[in-house]
Formats: sequence, structure tokens, C-alpha cells
Amino acid sequence: VGKDIEVPADATLIDATGRVIIPGLVDAGSYLFVPYSDAATSGSAEHDVLDAIDTFGRNEADALAAGVTAVLIRPLSRGPLCGLEAVLHLPSRDTQRFSMKRQAAIKMSMGFSGGDTSTAPQRQADFRSTRQAFDGAKQYKETWDKYRKDLGDYQAKKKQWDEQKQKP
Repeated sequence: VGKDIEVPADATLIDATGRVIIPGLVDAGSYLFVPYSDAATSGSAEHDVLDAIDTFGRNEADALAAGVTAVLIRPLSRGPLCGLEAVLHLPSRDTQRFSMKRQAAIKMSMGFSGGDTSTAPQRQADFRSTRQAFDGAKQYKETWDKYRKDLGDYQAKKKQWDEQKQKP
């Protein structure tokens, strides 16, 4: 598709005069392969939706027929931090081969109360617990960064010490 392109002799030509050609649509919030049984495992920041999807359970033929060629797969909403989302190409029988981006985003839900309602106190409680989770993740990263720095300093000093010991 394009202008002034050399067409190979064995190419199949399709007359698309008067038509619009697009590479494909992206469904930016899909539950296409997420089994409803996944509800028991969702609800934590480390839950990776790709670990639970069933690419053989639901047929993506309708999505493909509508022009959808990529989907952002989301975990079900269970708690404030629902889990990690992933982007897949369709068809997606092999999640390793068709995975465009694993852990593309994290799904959050404020005010989920188990039904179709959301209350202000529940949203406030969810905000607090989500804030604590992010603060904990920040402290965890800072602790690891300090450990790596201290380990590097130790290894450099040990190397100097070993080199000095070998000198006569």
C-alpha cells in the first residue's frame, strides 16, 4: 500500500479504489480472553493478566471481523489495584509470540464495593491503600538501589584490598 511502490510480480493485487485502508484498530480496554473464574485471582498489583488468560476460551473472530488487530487485555476489577494489563496482537493463540507488550499498564479501580455502586468512603479508603502501596513500592526500590550501590562500593574496595595484598 502506498505511492510509487515497486510491486513484486507474484503479488496479489486488490483494487481498493474509493476505500479506506487502515492497519487495524486497537481495543484499549478488553476482557476478550479473561475468564470469569479469574475474579478469584485478581486484585493485587503483581497479578499479571497474561498468567490467567484463555486464548482458546473465547473466539476473537468478531473482533477481527470488526477490524480490531490489537487489544489491551485487562484483569477484572477486584479491589483498588486490579493487576497488570498486556497488549496482544490478534489472533493470539500463543501469548509469547503475539504479546506486543507485557505489563503495559496497571489497572486501578477506586470505590469498588462489590456491586454496581461506588461510595465516597470506599473511594477514600481505596485511595489511601493505593497510596500506601505506591509508597511501599518506592521504599522497596530505594532500598534495592542503596543495596546495589553499597554492594558496588564493597566490591571496589575488596578489589583494591586484594590487589594491595598481592603486592610484595
